[in-house]
Amino acid sequence: MAAAAAVASLSRLSGLLGRPGAQLGRSMSSGAHGEEGSARMWKALTYFVALPGVGVSMLNVFLKSHHGEHERPEFVAYPHLRIRSKGSGRVTAEVIEHLERLALVDFGSQEAVARLEKAIAFADRLRAVDTDGVEPMESVLEDRCLYLRSDSVVEGNCAEELLQNAHRVVEEYFVAPPGNISLPKQDEQEPFSHN
Repeated sequence: MAAAAAVASLSRLSGLLGRPGAQLGRSMSSGAHGEEGSARMWKALTYFVALPGVGVSMLNVFLKSHHGEHERPEFVAYPHLRIRSKGSGRVTAEVIEHLERLALVDFGSQEAVARLEKAIAFADRLRAVDTDGVEPMESVLEDRCLYLRSDSVVEGNCAEELLQNAHRVVEEYFVAPPGNISLPKQDEQEPFSHN
């Protein structure tokens, strides 16, 4: 009985699809009072097409999620991370990333990492200098006479004159350069690969 009703509703549906658009819209709308069985047709479509389709989809998701544990693919580092791992090992990748955030300097090449390691080695030699009993200098030009002036405002309201010294100004503010990070050119960038 149910199979016969499904076949009958499918034959009615195929008959409806062959009709012109205006007639099809009218017969499938809820206002089709003259057509008998349109509610039965929608009921049959719901029970025999829509609900089984949703059930099969839910079963498929359930079976795929419990089919077996998903193996995590092997991590492949991006090229810029591989470059950072090459070096003498004095500077870790975490330190390099921290320095990049602080100083806006790109250490993405082996040459830059080697230069950083040389600078750290030079600074480490300064720790060997005995500074006990040495008073800190007030200026690097301590042997010269430093003329101080009184700390009093003698002029003001000169923002326009000061902004004329700026290379670039936006809305009455100096525009500072973004740093010395060289952005990669479009042809040098590697696209992200989703494996």
